[in-house]
Amino acid sequence: MITSLINPTIAKLTPYTCARDLYKGDTADSVFLDANENAFGSTITALRNRALNRYPDPELKKLRQALGNSLAVPKEYIFVGAGSDQIIDLLVRLFVQPRDEVLIFEPTFGMYRVATETAGGTNSPTGNLLRIEDIEKLCKIFPGIVVLDEAYIEFSSQESLAKRVREFENLVILRTMSKAWGLAGIRVGYAIANPQVIEYLNRIKMPYAVNSISEYCAREALKNKKKLSILCNRMKRERTILAQKLSARGLTVFPSEANFLLIKIPQASICVQRLAEKFKIVVRDFSSKPRLKDCIRITVGTPTENKKLITALTKLL
Repeated sequence: MITSLINPTIAKLTPYTCARDLYKGDTADSVFLDANENAFGSTITALRNRALNRYPDPELKKLRQALGNSLAVPKEYIFVGAGSDQIIDLLVRLFVQPRDEVLIFEPTFGMYRVATETAGGTNSPTGNLLRIEDIEKLCKIFPGIVVLDEAYIEFSSQESLAKRVREFENLVILRTMSKAWGLAGIRVGYAIANPQVIEYLNRIKMPYAVNSISEYCAREALKNKKKLSILCNRMKRERTILAQKLSARGLTVFPSEANFLLIKIPQASICVQRLAEKFKIVVRDFSSKPRLKDCIRITVGTPTENKKLITALTKLL
């Protein structure tokens, strides 16, 4: 009976899954290089006593102001959500109707397809960049909303387009505290956009989607840009070393401006399975995705984690 009540569009969807969903090993001594978390730690160290008996500020004014100060953008241009996933969903609900057309770059982050299919209508997993000139041109000539995902911008050599939202009213930029800031567990993402877009997002969001602890952690992290710089520089060094070692073993390593590497490896699916079963190393298999035959994505880990990975791959190849 329940099936007959479900929206037919949603009934056809394939749930978003991650490599860890499929991993059956003991997590205690496993190496997780699958989800692009920051292996080098977090930008905050402690959580002080908070008034958790009170609901959080639904407008998240202090966090929006802190983000605005960090980005040199007025807080009216900022919307905060429970991770970028929620904001992607809200944007689709806001702008997309059944039978509308949505352009998605392939390959890309799986949640974009999930969100747009639900409505009827620096890139993961490749780590490559779009040219700023191309984005500017698109914003000028395209009569719709342009969503630019800058989840990994802190790891990149390219400048953020956050300040350009004043120039392009159809540009929406997505950012996250999950990657460079090392706060994947608190689920805080934010959008930078024209205040009119922000106003409409506020109309359809769920109240209290971002809890008090998450808001506090995000605000504390924003006070510590020095720690952010240290973490990013450590990751970049390890990214270079890991890419060199993978290339030295005859593997194709695609250029990356993120905290992960996409590599091409023979019999990728079998390799991913053996890494998990024999060596307790979890990476992400993308070999079944469009244009990614025999490709896997590896999050840049700590020196110890990367050494374990290289040792394991050497034995498998």
